[in-house]
Amino acid sequence: MTAVECRQSVFGYPNDEAWSRDPRGDADGLVYGFYEVLNSAWPARLTEYNQHSFPGVALGWDRHFLITCHDASAQFLARDLAVEIVDDGYEAALEEAFRRLCRS
Repeated sequence: MTAVECRQSVFGYPNDEAWSRDPRGDADGLVYGFYEVLNSAWPARLTEYNQHSFPGVALGWDRHFLITCHDASAQFLARDLAVEIVDDGYEAALEEAFRRLCRS
């Protein structure tokens, strides 16, 4: 999974036990998966913060993605999410991810 043109990311919280009390959560239980958070306040907060250093510059997009798992979650403010299926196994996928990371 790639967060395309990611502006900001958060890893770790909330986990599945905290999710039911998170304002965006579901009190009946968390379903693990990939989501887009509609009407998120996160892009506006980041834009407002950036006005101190970059007045008049907007993010250009405001998509908030959430990936929920058992012990953690991941959130991305990005243009899009791209999912690739890799048939070559975990090590090949990890090597490719590392190659892409070092290239950028």
